[in-house]
Amino acid sequence: AVLSMASLPCAGGSVALYGSRCFARPPEFNRRRPSYRHNGAVPVVSESDEQGGFQTSRAEALRHLLRQNTINVVPACYDALSARLVEEAGFQTTFLSGFGVSASRLGLPDAGLISYSEMEDQCRNVCRACSIPVIGDGDTGFGGPANVQMTVEGYAQAGCAAISIEDQTFPK
Repeated sequence: AVLSMASLPCAGGSVALYGSRCFARPPEFNRRRPSYRHNGAVPVVSESDEQGGFQTSRAEALRHLLRQNTINVVPACYDALSARLVEEAGFQTTFLSGFGVSASRLGLPDAGLISYSEMEDQCRNVCRACSIPVIGDGDTGFGGPANVQMTVEGYAQAGCAAISIEDQTFPK
């Protein structure tokens, strides 16, 4: 299944996924939610089975979330610390924002200035820091069809559960 996401100006930089449609963050999500690792709603994603859950891949955990007939709020993160904060706040997945990475690493807007290797490195750091599924911002795939394939494979190897690729031409 292909996951399609749009950039929405949402409160707190969040988007909600319902199937493949996106919604702004509803006000009732301002309450504290239970931790992903302990709430039992989704299979635990971990190397060890210490919490009593069964082991599964992040991609499978994301597929499980998307199969549920619920709205899933997906806050954006931009580094390992923000991903950990998203997880500790109880959210079940996060979106690694290309704008956030570009702003935090380069101090520049998301205008195609951040490289594939910088984004892949950030994906790896974020996925290492948290146990929830991470959806990576693949921008335009960083070039032609061969680059798109390399981007998808690189993000998967870095630990991302899914990737969002824009249907724009490169460069922006």
